[in-house]
Amino acid sequence: MSQFIPPPGVPVRFKTTPDLDYPLQNSALDITTTEAYALSPNARLTYCCAVIRGFARASTHNDFFLKQRISVAKELKELRTMVRLPTDAYLRLDESTFERDVLARPTPAHGTHTQHAAKAMARMRTKFGSITKELTVAAAWSRERPRVTRAQYQQMPRREIPPLVKRLDALLDISNTSKDAYREGHEQILSTICRHLVSHFNLRTAFPPFHARFLVSRYAPARGRVVVLDPCAGWGGRLLGALTVPRRAAVRYVGIDPNVGMTDAYRLLTTRVTKDLRTERSIGQRTARVYPVPFEDWMKTAAARRLRGKVAVAITSPPYWSTEEYAGEDVANRTQSCHRYRDYGVWRERFLRRMVFGVAQCLAPNGVFILNVANVKGRAPRLEEDTDTICREAGFVKEATYKLAMAVAVGTQHLDATAQTVFVDNRRYRFEPVTVWRKSHQRATKRI
Repeated sequence: MSQFIPPPGVPVRFKTTPDLDYPLQNSALDITTTEAYALSPNARLTYCCAVIRGFARASTHNDFFLKQRISVAKELKELRTMVRLPTDAYLRLDESTFERDVLARPTPAHGTHTQHAAKAMARMRTKFGSITKELTVAAAWSRERPRVTRAQYQQMPRREIPPLVKRLDALLDISNTSKDAYREGHEQILSTICRHLVSHFNLRTAFPPFHARFLVSRYAPARGRVVVLDPCAGWGGRLLGALTVPRRAAVRYVGIDPNVGMTDAYRLLTTRVTKDLRTERSIGQRTARVYPVPFEDWMKTAAARRLRGKVAVAITSPPYWSTEEYAGEDVANRTQSCHRYRDYGVWRERFLRRMVFGVAQCLAPNGVFILNVANVKGRAPRLEEDTDTICREAGFVKEATYKLAMAVAVGTQHLDATAQTVFVDNRRYRFEPVTVWRKSHQRATKRI
């Protein structure tokens, strides 16, 4: 068995962040999977604790990410593939209903755009917990026990050992076959660890740019300049999709999102289209702006008043109340709606209703609102039904519904029995509904 002796004060990084493909790359902790799986039980525990401390230091310096980076050349190749394919290339047949209404996966550029949001995504707290919080707890535990042995570890009550320590120890224990699905496809163990953490904390959620491109292209007016509004800009997938619709006429994207940690990502994604893809014949003039404020506050601004009645297509996927907290442990950045409105009923009336009615005000006559929401067991179990009711009260008429196929987490053996599922290419996927609402000529039955 190999022995791992961590050097004193393992540095957070040895290269500048833009050049790193994963945290701690090129450090003394950057060993191969073969070396990692050959570690003795004592060395494996020592290594896991050293990695956790290194990740925690990177997190403290706002320099931590889990999504593996790709080269600019590969990113642009995927983007060009996306813009050159027909917009409905991934609209697939639901083999259980025989309706062509599935927004299938994986699509070109599906995950590459999220690398620009990698640091912000790592700060997110999901229903599975917060990686930054768990790193802090586990790092403190390991610093208090710098010379802990395997024998001491095994004698400790399991509840006193941080979950992250147990999780990484199990991942590196090659005799633990339950983790085999995570061990495939990586030569370096740090990449394997990152993949496992992304899956465990469900940090994979992002609206696919290809599907946003299809939806905006299908429902935008055939001619003329188009303004696209996104009340909850999220991780930038809809921004990228809206800017790459195949039309020579100008497209303007207006997004709103209070997550200031995404500012640089929005700028980089816009540059990918306006600069790097400017030679693509199907893309005309493109502009984008994202306002870093809550949508209900933005609706009171002059920018919102100027947009009233001028938006052709609104498309968004709002937070499912408190299911994902994008600022995570960053108390200074807690302007997300679930922090403002701690009760679901209050959130529904003061955020969701205001968002839907605000979109209705901004839409042009006969404009379209494309909305992706889904029920969340235990947190927002009636979100779909509440959203439908509010949309009808705002004067919208349901025109179509699509099924957005969702990723099945690595290592997942069975889908939740209560989940909505769809069959595509003989595979079963969980899906979320994407509903198309048309602004009708009828007055809203209720007001904000």
